[in-house]
Amino acid sequence: MDKSLLKPLYQELQGYLSQTPLPKDLADFTSEKSVWEQYNQTVDILSDTTNEDFARFKVTPEGDEYPSLNITGYRQKVGGFISFLHAKYFSDEQAPFSGGPKTVITQQQQQDQSQNVYLQILLDLQSKIDKNLDKYEEGTKEKGFLKTLKEQLSTATNAFNLISLILKLANEFGLNPADILKALNL
Repeated sequence: MDKSLLKPLYQELQGYLSQTPLPKDLADFTSEKSVWEQYNQTVDILSDTTNEDFARFKVTPEGDEYPSLNITGYRQKVGGFISFLHAKYFSDEQAPFSGGPKTVITQQQQQDQSQNVYLQILLDLQSKIDKNLDKYEEGTKEKGFLKTLKEQLSTATNAFNLISLILKLANEFGLNPADILKALNL
């Protein structure tokens, strides 16, 4: 079997499951007809492509006049079908629900992005300090605050440390929040 024909459908099923909200309670249903119709069509296409009968993975809505689909049952069928396809056709790949390297990469990317945002904030703050230092005369509490903050910026390793440093120095120099905003020209 040519896995390249199955891969898009396999990914499509994973997409359905990832976009299906978790049920809020055991009686959570959807009456959105396209949910079960689209899924069942994908099951049919996979059956035709592989010449296997996957009808047992189809879902059937409940009720004649107002059909609805139990979300828990739907999630179980989709998840089971994905796991079956993985075992049969994609066992050489990472299991779709393992939370392995893909999750680690995502977490690392988020941490890197957070660090980049923090560094940009530091650079912006450094620039504001440099720009505003000359606005205040030597010996003023604002000038002392800005000079000390500039000297100690490198000690702050994250946003919480930075905020703590600013508040600590503001307190030491007798500045209130309005004074801080004015001194930093925010």
